[in-house]
Amino acid sequence: MDERLINLIIGSLLHDLGKIIHRTGVMISHSYLGWEFLSEIPAFKDNQDIKECIKYHHGRELTNSNVEDNSLAYITYVADNISAAGDRRADIIEGEENPSSPGVLFDKTSPLESVFNILNGAKEKYTYPFRMLDKINYPNKEHNIYSSANYSEILIKIKEHLKGIEVEEAYINSILHLLEATTSFIPSSTNTKELMDISLFDHSKTTGAIASCLYYYLGDINYKERILKNEKLFKEENVFLLYSADISGIQKFIYSISGIRALKSLRSRSLYLEILMENIMDQLLYRVGLSRANLIYTGGGHGYILLPNTDFVKEQLKNFDCEIKEWFLQHFDISLYIASGYTQCNSIELSENIGQVYERVGRELSIKKSQRYTSEDIIRLNSTPSHAEERECRECKRTGPVSKEGTCDICQNLIEISSQIIKDDRYFVVEKSSKESYPKASLPLPFDQQLSIKPIGEIRGKDYIRVYSKNQPSMGYDFATNLWVGDYFVVSSEGMGVKTFEEFAQESTGIDRIAILRADVDNLGRAFTQGFKEQKDGKLVENSQRKYETLSRTATLSRQLSMFFKYYINSLLRNKKRNALIVYSGGDDMFIVGSWDEIIDVAGDIKEAFKRYTQNTLTLSAGIGIYHHSFPISRIADEVGELEQAAKLKDDRKNKVTLFRNPKSKADTLDDWVLEWNQLPKIHRAEKVSNENNKTTSAIELKLDTLKNVFYRDAQKGKAFLYKMLELIRDTDRINIARYAYLLKRAQKDNPNLNIAEFYKYIKNPEERRELEIAITLYSYLTRN
Repeated sequence: MDERLINLIIGSLLHDLGKIIHRTGVMISHSYLGWEFLSEIPAFKDNQDIKECIKYHHGRELTNSNVEDNSLAYITYVADNISAAGDRRADIIEGEENPSSPGVLFDKTSPLESVFNILNGAKEKYTYPFRMLDKINYPNKEHNIYSSANYSEILIKIKEHLKGIEVEEAYINSILHLLEATTSFIPSSTNTKELMDISLFDHSKTTGAIASCLYYYLGDINYKERILKNEKLFKEENVFLLYSADISGIQKFIYSISGIRALKSLRSRSLYLEILMENIMDQLLYRVGLSRANLIYTGGGHGYILLPNTDFVKEQLKNFDCEIKEWFLQHFDISLYIASGYTQCNSIELSENIGQVYERVGRELSIKKSQRYTSEDIIRLNSTPSHAEERECRECKRTGPVSKEGTCDICQNLIEISSQIIKDDRYFVVEKSSKESYPKASLPLPFDQQLSIKPIGEIRGKDYIRVYSKNQPSMGYDFATNLWVGDYFVVSSEGMGVKTFEEFAQESTGIDRIAILRADVDNLGRAFTQGFKEQKDGKLVENSQRKYETLSRTATLSRQLSMFFKYYINSLLRNKKRNALIVYSGGDDMFIVGSWDEIIDVAGDIKEAFKRYTQNTLTLSAGIGIYHHSFPISRIADEVGELEQAAKLKDDRKNKVTLFRNPKSKADTLDDWVLEWNQLPKIHRAEKVSNENNKTTSAIELKLDTLKNVFYRDAQKGKAFLYKMLELIRDTDRINIARYAYLLKRAQKDNPNLNIAEFYKYIKNPEERRELEIAITLYSYLTRN
């Protein structure tokens, strides 16, 4: 990465820094304020390139300046316009009056609006309370106001950290971390005539990405002539490539293990794939000379990068694709596969119709996945000679060299690192491979690299390719790239490592069982391709003039969702000290295990938080399975996956949860346990069910509460009666009313709180009968020793 590009990236990332100063109460153009501010920072004081990018990133200021025709300010100006075009309607500069635009009002106290306000046909006015990036920030309808003191707090933190920055490639990640931490919840624009739902961080990052692409695409030419005087024509050129990569086979890789130490490697496997994908994206960025500003999204084995449309980049992509495909074949045969592809796009699409760009690259990936291997690949896969020392790995079942313990190198090392990944002071170090057989506690990566986990003392001053941290943003020279990871766990009662499945089962209320929650977002792909299009009555408006499908807005959406599943989810479990463990949470789905009664409540908590977080514009479907702690994890994953799928297929609305029972055999009856989310009972409610809250309490939970109240004095908790009742109500063809009435009368003698009329009403209505069946089942689990 050459010096001018480094200057351009940093200048573009910091181009709107002056807005923060203006909002502290200084009524001058933010462009000038940013220039003046950086002139006092040692690293930037004499850097003319960066200061010009900041001072002249608006058209009026740029055309009136005397900068050179190839000043980087021209690129920042165009990149800023492309990033903000869906939101900016005129070249109006925040911080100064503009007589030519009467009626336009910048309100520096305006809060950041929610990107979910206009998603999937919504028309809301939610805003965010002021906050830096720490705990979860829910949008609300309150009159949020950002004060000058709020912005002064941000400015102090930025100034403090910029003093430790040098203008070098190695510090770009530090600037990105700093901006994310301080500007994720302040608006890019406070123009009250426009939407204010793009954060300053997301706008700055996409501006840096676009500027980097323009730099390579334009080459060494007269920028003023090429992009300022012919800006309209230039925006129609296919300047950009949207690149995407997607790993297939993730679920099978993580969960299709059955050895006695399977639990130890579950979290290691999911984290390994997360870092594997991040490293692939970082390696591609390195090869084409770009920074992580161009990384639009990674998560769930999927990633997007904005690239320049040059012959060099396309040649690199061709070679890169062949290289990573070969590496996956060598290390995982066909169990894991990575598909990658790209599509050309222009500035207008990035600022007005990004959805169709995502659709095109999605189709390219689909083609790649349907044509995974060449005939040469297939011949080679079927003719690989076997060796006498090769056996089946007891964990992953792949055939190859195994250790004395019967495991392959990868599985053995995944087990070895399991105790390390939970330690806060550990970093994930990418190094050059030392030999074909990877050292203990090291894992293979493409490009002749390996991954190891080390404390900071073993990293400083050592030779490495890159370092990742987990939920620990850091500042400094070429140091760790922070990854947000859903990694909540509970320490084993033995004091070492995480709790085992057996411990979760033993610590459950009642029956010793674990439960597993699998869930993912419904119709997320559609949200990215069509979610910001204008809709009426649930249908897309033809020939709409609304232009809100911008790269900045979809980047904001993807980052908000990523933060929920990769970071905020930890606090949702931590705040209530849940007896649970996140095996995987990222992208748009999750896999959580814990005590069976806790997992039911965890599911409800996550659903309510997600509904509030997204303003109910996106929904979740989930499956919850209950198992003995020794049941094979591969079987559990498959079965709970079927429960999750049943929740999605119940009807077109999706947005449901399947509780325990596999409904496939009874899909046409009310007897299955696919529930609306508001039907899911809360097992451990903090407040007692009362007249005030029973309207929002699940009918199943009310029946469960009734059972507790009726049988609390019974030494056997009414189990004999309830088991007989279950037999009757599960006979859906014909209920023996006389037998049912007899059971009720007998039970009432020992349990005077039993209301026969109420229970008789339950049996007459099919839906209430189903609710009673679920309540009795849960009650029996809760009271079983």
